Amino acid sequence: MIGVVMAGGEGTRLRPLTALRPKPFVPILGRPCIDYAIDLLSPIGVRDVLVTTYYRPSLLIEHLGGGSSHDVGVFYSIEDEALGTAGGVAKARGLINERVVVVSGDLFVDADLRDLVAFHERSGAAVTMALTEVPNPIEYGIVGLDDDGRIVRFKEKPREEEVFSNLINAGIYVIEPEVLERVPEGRKFDFSRDLFPMLREEGSLFGHPLEGIWIDIGRPADLLRANREVARKRLRDVDGDLGRSGLVHPDARIEGTVEGASYVASRVVVERNAVVRDSFILEEVTLSQFSEVENSLVLEGSRIGEKSVLQDTIVGAGCEIRSRSKLDECVLGDCVIIPQGSWLVRQKLE
Repeated sequence: MIGVVMAGGEGTRLRPLTALRPKPFVPILGRPCIDYAIDLLSPIGVRDVLVTTYYRPSLLIEHLGGGSSHDVGVFYSIEDEALGTAGGVAKARGLINERVVVVSGDLFVDADLRDLVAFHERSGAAVTMALTEVPNPIEYGIVGLDDDGRIVRFKEKPREEEVFSNLINAGIYVIEPEVLERVPEGRKFDFSRDLFPMLREEGSLFGHPLEGIWIDIGRPADLLRANREVARKRLRDVDGDLGRSGLVHPDARIEGTVEGASYVASRVVVERNAVVRDSFILEEVTLSQFSEVENSLVLEGSRIGEKSVLQDTIVGAGCEIRSRSKLDECVLGDCVIIPQGSWLVRQKLE
């Protein structure tokens, strides 16, 4: 099998965080999201991974290189114009002559794909779609299955009155190579909107539930939730409650306190009486004295001024939040300066 990671997304719902970085490059506990996508593939026997990319590909290429850090070979298909999900994969069809496992590079998934591949082999499907349940499916493609796992109903981004299921397309597919021959060359063509309806009509599109954690990081709250899930998992993996210490790099200088499922990277300074609570602080960030950061993500090289408070906020790289400022439910791009005494608070309407 060959792996394909779709990494062309611009991440418009995460702007301005994604103004200078592709969506699959946003960090989850200090690692780009795409790393977690590639990690899904080795356990199922994938040794070569094709990364399809369109928006700001240089960061991904510089980070992944030839794939040695993931113990796979990585090569790239760079689109001059967006070709859609299926079009981007099919552009490299000349390099693909075996079964393909496609993963979206902007998802956080903690699951074992071996059951998905085994089901695909048993069913004889042309394509098997991984499925997951969500409370509100209107932003996704919903499916209905028969008793054999065949997808008999499929609706992309339904209106509320069209919802018939909470089971959705999880953005992971097992695809037989001949299916890619059906994708037209040189024009935009999507799996969900174009290819899958054709296969459903033919009865060759199957679905299989995914067991594990699935998070689409397209919204700031979901990016924070992905960081929180990984932090909690790491705390469980060390077989103990680390209490107030969280996950702290030994190179960090902690004079204040770190609480809950927090992550503190190398060369971070948490000054006297500063508090990090259930938050994720990347390299070379300084939290000045009496500052508080709760349920927030602060990217590398930023500085939080004295007596400033961050709540449910994402701060880009190289930012400066000057003293006595308050940010609540904000997203900042890179290199932003917030003047002293500023309040940026999302208005909560009744």
